[in-house]
Amino acid sequence: VQCADGTEVVNDVRSELASYVKVLSDEKSRYSDRRVARREVKILRKELRAREEGVVADLLMNSDVVLATNVGAGSSTLSKYLQKRGEGFDLVVIDEAAQALE
Repeated sequence: VQCADGTEVVNDVRSELASYVKVLSDEKSRYSDRRVARREVKILRKELRAREEGVVADLLMNSDVVLATNVGAGSSTLSKYLQKRGEGFDLVVIDEAAQALE
């Protein structure tokens, strides 16, 4: 994911989001600055979520092999990918041998 197309944009959005969160956490910030920061944080969180999902979806669409935990395999991102692709996987292997020791 770190080397995929679009990751730089995601990182830029994250850094911009962090700067607005810093304004919100600063007690010396003016009310008007905080109001603007709250609005921008809301917008940037939506944008960040959409861009991250886009990067992951692009990786999944172009992958021959997908590795995931059971929790990851049940995620909404993977479900969206399967709906877009219109088909499931040819083969699924579930390895829970490590949990047999618990």
